Amino acid sequence: MELTQGIIDNLNDLAVGNSCLHGDEGTDTAPQWLIAVDCPVLFAASIAACWISQRIPVVSADLQSDTLLELCDRLNGMITDRDIQPIGLPAVRLPMENTGNKFRKDVTASGVANPSFAAEKTALVLFTSGSTGKKKRISKPFFALFEEIMNLERNFGAQVQGLPRRTTVSHFHIYGFLFNILWPLHFGHLLCDDTTFYWEQILHDGNDGACIVSSPPHLRVLPAVAGSRQFNWQRSVIFSSGGPLARDISLEIRSVTGIGPVEIFGSTETGGVAFRRQHPETDTPFTPFSPVKITQNDRDGLLVQSPWLLQADGWVETGDRIDILQNGQFLLKGRYDTIAKIAGKRVSLTEMEQFLSNMPEVAGARVFQYIDESQRGRGILAAVIIPTSTAPLPSGTAKQQLVKTIREQMKRRFDLVTLPRYWRFVPDFPRNAEGKVPLALLEETVRNGH
Repeated sequence: MELTQGIIDNLNDLAVGNSCLHGDEGTDTAPQWLIAVDCPVLFAASIAACWISQRIPVVSADLQSDTLLELCDRLNGMITDRDIQPIGLPAVRLPMENTGNKFRKDVTASGVANPSFAAEKTALVLFTSGSTGKKKRISKPFFALFEEIMNLERNFGAQVQGLPRRTTVSHFHIYGFLFNILWPLHFGHLLCDDTTFYWEQILHDGNDGACIVSSPPHLRVLPAVAGSRQFNWQRSVIFSSGGPLARDISLEIRSVTGIGPVEIFGSTETGGVAFRRQHPETDTPFTPFSPVKITQNDRDGLLVQSPWLLQADGWVETGDRIDILQNGQFLLKGRYDTIAKIAGKRVSLTEMEQFLSNMPEVAGARVFQYIDESQRGRGILAAVIIPTSTAPLPSGTAKQQLVKTIREQMKRRFDLVTLPRYWRFVPDFPRNAEGKVPLALLEETVRNGH
């Protein structure tokens, strides 16, 4: 309890009077603290400290300066192991290094794995990109988090028991939090030491195999690396989430390693909905987890009902188009809302367009997901911009400088990997006979390099 109690003591020392903030449902009046901690063990200890001391941990998917400024008026303080400014909030500073096995035992003993709190109370607050352009606040009660990891254990516990966990996925996202923090702690699986973007580190010393928690952007390069490493794939499990894994990549991983990745389909709002392992013979559908019910709306959009939703008897619209098969499985057919997933991260196209349009250099902006066939069909963002300047459209060095200026401003708000890769500057948006700006014309503008 030494580390966890130390965090609690610091929290108590920094408490701001009797200031309290209310949860989304009006049932929680506990102080809320941002957990900006990179080390998984210290992150888990921080969550434990908040739960034990009756504070609500808040997790933001990114820590860009504009995002922090937007959140700070709803926070009582921050716990961090990063060298970041506390934005005027009280801050508990943790050691900025991996603390190893000693503190792993401390976290496990602290009660983070088995909290004795009211099931309906808020356990965690997260923020995702909303279709309106504003960050969407998601409160997760204790029952939702623990019902979901019970489901993971029922389906995959025997496969991962005893395997070291290695990951490319941040615990700032619900997928990483559940798979790398809460699930292993609650059921006594091995806790992940670190998050890395490099397969060479993940596949180092692989005689015992591993439970690998990853995402499509990282799994795309696994086949090229896996064949050159000695690794016990037969004792390993690969999980993927954060977006659909391309069929050819999944099958290539299966060919090189002998195991197919387990894809988990879901979102921050819904939690896990379904899973699949793709097979060579057919386009493999997703199988809903046994407690989850699905149906469709009039746009063929997926509706989900689940025991780990805030309202277990309600239906949640996901924005995904699907085909439901007779056996209850379903095939994904893309999205119909304004949320895109880029490199496993949710991006509100509306938010990005609004942000761009508020810049002095931009009179209008359209942002959309563009399928780049030269990148094996990988979806990236493209931006079509009407500049404010009345001078000739920028080209060459002038265009490069303008894109650089715009990107520097965007980095205050958006994760670097989600920024548009294609930039086109136009005097006006391309329009059809009805005066509308259809996606097909924007895509043509990008392809033609206008």
